[in-house]
Amino acid sequence: MRKSNAKGASGNFCITLLGLLERASLTGVALLAAGCINFGEGRLAARVGAIAQCADSLDAVDRQVDASGGPIGHARRVPGFPYLRADRELARQALRPLTDAQYEHWVGAMATRDREARLAELSRLQVDRTVPIEQMECAERLRAADLGSPRTRTLLQDRVKAIHEAWQ
Repeated sequence: MRKSNAKGASGNFCITLLGLLERASLTGVALLAAGCINFGEGRLAARVGAIAQCADSLDAVDRQVDASGGPIGHARRVPGFPYLRADRELARQALRPLTDAQYEHWVGAMATRDREARLAELSRLQVDRTVPIEQMECAERLRAADLGSPRTRTLLQDRVKAIHEAWQ
């Protein structure tokens, strides 16, 4: 059985699988398992409840920032991790294995880059004064929810390696 990639390049497979599974009422679960559902640009997984609202809030502000001139600063957003940004030095660190302490420091530095850029971007957007506080709280909630597993650690390093490669 062939599996599609995150961008849906094997769309025919997904459509065929969808047709077969609609009759069995397992469409969503099966498509998720088959990798046919795309959670947006780099989304990690389905987020629910308050975590989903936080992810949506950060995404909405990022879209406003993009529409109003783009991100501020030289650090790039990490796809799927809207609360992290990597500059060249942080991206380079993704190329080597990191101890737990190095990983925590690295993630903290990327969170700081995002916080700094996000506050400047929110200032440029002239949003209500409560929005920056809400954005920072959401970023922390998402970070705590996302970064607990070894799979996520590997995925994060891969996404940041891609940022590094884009700069080369």
